[in-house]
Amino acid sequence: MNADAVRTVHVAIAVICHGGRVVVGFRGHDPTYGALLEFPGGKVEKGETAQRCAERETWEEARMPVRAGRVLHRSSFERDGCRYMLEFIQCTPLSDLPPLPPFLWYPCARLDPACFPPANEPVVRMLRGDAGPK
Repeated sequence: MNADAVRTVHVAIAVICHGGRVVVGFRGHDPTYGALLEFPGGKVEKGETAQRCAERETWEEARMPVRAGRVLHRSSFERDGCRYMLEFIQCTPLSDLPPLPPFLWYPCARLDPACFPPANEPVVRMLRGDAGPK
């Protein structure tokens, strides 16, 4: 492998909306974005689709069963020698169970892009009704 090669990390992010609310949580101990909010999500495993990853990660992180749908937005960025490829997946909750902490239902109209990592901004603005993803 070339020493200058950049490793690619494929990430699926579940955007779970219902009744004008969306599931968000606090990032916790992340040294870069720890004080910010996030949507459930994580790394896509080998042989897994982004949709299946969004469903799996939502269950693992928030204990919420969801059905993944279409891709709302794609973006990428580089950090710490890795290229992150993000896919924001529209998800529908399959039960009335509340998400487990640190996740909760939050009103879409009150979302603030400054409270999320920069790559989330187009999706947050779309959820607020500002504009569609760029």
